[in-house]
Amino acid sequence: MAYLQCGRPQTSERNIFVRHRRPVGAALNGSAIGAIIRRGFQRTGLKVPSCGSHILRHTVATHMIQQGVSIKEIADILRHKSIDTTVIYTKVDIPMLSEVALPWPDERGES
Repeated sequence: MAYLQCGRPQTSERNIFVRHRRPVGAALNGSAIGAIIRRGFQRTGLKVPSCGSHILRHTVATHMIQQGVSIKEIADILRHKSIDTTVIYTKVDIPMLSEVALPWPDERGES
């Protein structure tokens, strides 16, 4: 949100991510965004399974699931034709699952 309010150059471009160098305000393409993200991960030294731009899609889908947004709504936002594709982008939230899990019965069958 801070980027949109303070960091993004003034432009009529509708894309969120735009150039900060000439031509300032022009849309960034997917490969430019991917390169920026890869450089950021290299600088941090974090080891992640994927460090391209798709990590943004995975992150937003995971956060939306945690907020209770339906898979169908996430599929629409990510513009997926198949909900099966969207399911790949969402991650299992173990703390959230533990809230609804039933206690495991002991050897006597009691919880």
